[in-house]
Amino acid sequence: MPDINLNIPYAKIIPETSLRRFTTHLLEPEGNDSQLSVGTLVADRYEIKAVFPRIGELKCYSVFDLLNSSRCGVCGNESNSNMDSYCDRCGFFMADNKYLLLGGTQQQTIAFDQLIRKAFEHQGVLKIFDKFYHRKTYFIVGQSLDNMTLENFYGNLQLDQIRDWLIVLCKALDLLHQHRIFNIGLAPSDIFLGADGPKLVNFSNSVITRADDARWIRSDMKNLARTFLTILSKRRIQSDCFSFLKSILIKAFHQVYLNGSELIHDLVELTPEIKELSCVTDSKTILLGDRGVSISVGMASDVGMIRSLNEDSVGTLELTNILQSVSRPCGFYMVADGMGGHEAGEEASKIAVEHISSKIIQTFDDNEARSGDEIRLLLEEAVFSANETIVEQAKSKNNNMGTTITVAYLANDRAHILNIGDARAYLFSQNKLKLITQDHSLVFRLHKIGQLKYDEISGHPQSHQILCALGEPNLKHSLDNLRDKSKHPYFFQIKLERGDGLLLCTDGLWQMIQDSQMEQILCNHSQPQSAVDELVKLANQNGGDDNISLIFVKTQ
Repeated sequence: MPDINLNIPYAKIIPETSLRRFTTHLLEPEGNDSQLSVGTLVADRYEIKAVFPRIGELKCYSVFDLLNSSRCGVCGNESNSNMDSYCDRCGFFMADNKYLLLGGTQQQTIAFDQLIRKAFEHQGVLKIFDKFYHRKTYFIVGQSLDNMTLENFYGNLQLDQIRDWLIVLCKALDLLHQHRIFNIGLAPSDIFLGADGPKLVNFSNSVITRADDARWIRSDMKNLARTFLTILSKRRIQSDCFSFLKSILIKAFHQVYLNGSELIHDLVELTPEIKELSCVTDSKTILLGDRGVSISVGMASDVGMIRSLNEDSVGTLELTNILQSVSRPCGFYMVADGMGGHEAGEEASKIAVEHISSKIIQTFDDNEARSGDEIRLLLEEAVFSANETIVEQAKSKNNNMGTTITVAYLANDRAHILNIGDARAYLFSQNKLKLITQDHSLVFRLHKIGQLKYDEISGHPQSHQILCALGEPNLKHSLDNLRDKSKHPYFFQIKLERGDGLLLCTDGLWQMIQDSQMEQILCNHSQPQSAVDELVKLANQNGGDDNISLIFVKTQ
């Protein structure tokens, strides 16, 4: 070690080992650019479970906290017992209790210091739990998020969904600007999609000022508009309101708006047909029964890789009454796959979803008092009524329209399921996927009589030969005949336990993905919407031969 000048007054009282550490820290560059690997233990506490792409200048990981198993990785609730399976505040499955870990230099994480000091919290911004320094790197511990961003989102985008995302982000930006935080990361790869909507995560290049700066505000608004204009340019959104949305974003890009509130005002006035919605669109939470169980829902409808038109339709209805401190909810979900070609298949599935919805919504108030047989009769009446409407419409237009459909009525801890055609319902329980419904198809009948293995149904040359579908004049007779002669039911009732899931899908999904692959994806994703998006992505990667529509309902 070089000689130390002991004429420096304070050097005489610093132990040699401490001085060596001090001088070494000064000489070493700040930050460590090496990427940590899976299994690495950070600060003797956080074990790295997955490595994500960088967020701006920050390294990104998914980690377990080995020292605090009671804090929820989503909402931050620390009152959970180590024996709890689910967070008692938000219902998150604690076995999946991972966190997002971001690492960078002090300058790259300085905006997070501001968020921590201000106890900042907003739906559209990553919730932060901790910050620490370890081996030349400053680390940020944030809430659990799947590696799903606007950049790699493959789900079907709806106009109201885009609008709600923009409203969340505009409100988040306004609040950040009030705290003098500017130049936020707003690229498609910077905006993560959590279960409750989009979240801003990248503050690695943010600027903190002592006063409002209109230039920075307009710059952030411009970058937000650029991102969504880029996303929209890559998607085909069929809506008369699309041009209005685009014009609003162009105004933001040219820095017309002084803040996010002005942009929100135009978004809310976008069209009378888009009613004011909550910020959560594709993932919703309601209570199931009086057991304190929650339901999370993910859904998507994608045109696929081959078809130019999406003939599928999906629908959901949810209602929760709380009477005398007891929650009485019910949910209704359906997927329909239209048949008959352009202006026929899509019209048939649309009629089915809209007509059945109008019938079911009238019954929600007294769902708890209904027996299984009463719900079956209710579903049959709604479906057969929709069938008559489709038959009449087909006659008036002189075409051969039809649609398959699967509906699920959830009341208390029971799921009542009716299917016609080959749209399916699966039960996901204890990480196992089980087919509940039976396809009304030629190949499934061959399977039932032992002439075809189950694995041979998907991709069979005659797999599209349907035995029953909405649009048949004598549908009730066809179903009764099918059930009586081949013991082939179309109504099912199952009990849902805590942690179970219900997957409804058209054949555009199950024809392209094996059941074991679907099961693995559902096991890997704790949030229903991220699981749905991954299923759509894989179906398209496997060819995407047909429209892909699905709803995944998970109890927690």
